[in-house]
Amino acid sequence: MVLDSDGNPIPEDHTLGQILKSQGACSKNTLGKISQKQGLSPAEAQAETEKELRSINSILGFLADRANLISLKPLIMFDAARVYGGGGQNNHARYGLGGGLQLTVVIAKFEAGYMSGIRRFPGDPPGNFVVRLIFQNFF
Repeated sequence: MVLDSDGNPIPEDHTLGQILKSQGACSKNTLGKISQKQGLSPAEAQAETEKELRSINSILGFLADRANLISLKPLIMFDAARVYGGGGQNNHARYGLGGGLQLTVVIAKFEAGYMSGIRRFPGDPPGNFVVRLIFQNFF
C-alpha cells in the first residue's frame, strides 16, 4: 500500500508519476518533523529539509514528468568508413545501411540492429550486427 504525504492510502488508479511525487512530499514532511524533534524551529527545519531533499526531489520530478519509463523505437542506421590496407589495395570508402530497434528503460538505452554492406570489396563480410548501451541523465 502506498501512502500520500498525509499518510492516507493512494487509490490504485493514480499514475506512477503521481505516486512518485506524493512519496517525495511524504519524505519532506517526515524529515521536517524529525528535524523539529531535534530542536530546530519550523522555519529552520523546512530549510534543512529543502536542502537535504533538493536532489532527490529533482530526480523524482524528472522521472514523474519527463522520463520515458519504457519505450521501443525503430532505428535507421548508416555508416561510412575508409579502411586502409597494405599496398594501397582497397583503400576506398565502405558504406553500410541497416535498421534496428532502440529499447529505452528510464535512463538506459539499448540499441541493436543489422547493417548490410552497400559498397563491399572481395573478402569483406556481407554485414554486421551492431549493439550499443547508453546511460543518460544521471544527474
